[in-house]
Amino acid sequence: MVLQVMSPATLAQYEQSQEQAAIKETTSPFASRLAGHIRGRFEMFRNHRSSTRGWETRLIKGLQAFNGEYDAKKLQQIRQFKGSEVYARLIGVKCRGATSLLRDVYLSNERPWTLDPTPSPTLPYDLYDNIEQLVTAEVAKMMQAGQQVDENTVIDRIANLKAAAFRTSVKRAREAAKRAEDALNDILIEGGFYDALAAFLVDLPMFPYACVKGPTVRVVSDMHWENGQPVVSMRPKMFWDRVSPFDLWWSPGVSNIADAEMIERVRL
Repeated sequence: MVLQVMSPATLAQYEQSQEQAAIKETTSPFASRLAGHIRGRFEMFRNHRSSTRGWETRLIKGLQAFNGEYDAKKLQQIRQFKGSEVYARLIGVKCRGATSLLRDVYLSNERPWTLDPTPSPTLPYDLYDNIEQLVTAEVAKMMQAGQQVDENTVIDRIANLKAAAFRTSVKRAREAAKRAEDALNDILIEGGFYDALAAFLVDLPMFPYACVKGPTVRVVSDMHWENGQPVVSMRPKMFWDRVSPFDLWWSPGVSNIADAEMIERVRL
């Protein structure tokens, strides 16, 4: 191993050159236009949240009420008539009670969701043809044995086989839904969905809105065993995160959040 040794002056000069290179890279015409576009949209979204319906004020008041704090104006009014500054923290108690009830429903031992199979699964397109061929072969065998074949008996035989095939398809659909449910639950646990949901349920009674973001795909290291040896590989994995209501802005004039442009403030 070779170590590069620099004097403090050389190190400072190297770091300054690296910063200048990074600034030059981010001040390219394309990066400047992109940054300008994002800043413009962010200003619009921030003004919308600050003015429309008082979202910003409601967020702050909700947090202050939960923490048992008066806002500056209310505190000044209390001090003018020398009243008590003790905050009766009833709202915090109610919020925690609501969160506890919600967690009992959504984070109990039983899953708060389920997968239901289709009540009428699609059968293979050639299944009915195979049934008719099977019945035809059975009829031919009976006729060769000298047995009389009744037309109604043949029709009933075909109907019974089709009904049995449908019941088997329904049973298989239920089994497939159960396997898919277990697989999906494993993905949710590994991706931190239930942790994000628990934090979301804390925000829900406290603020006018709450948010869980996901699935977000990240490439993470995964260790598995091959021939008795641990092998580390990189693979994509889905994650869910709780997003603070203070870090979300959206485009004005939308009636459905799915149709909105969203900006999230991410701290690095």
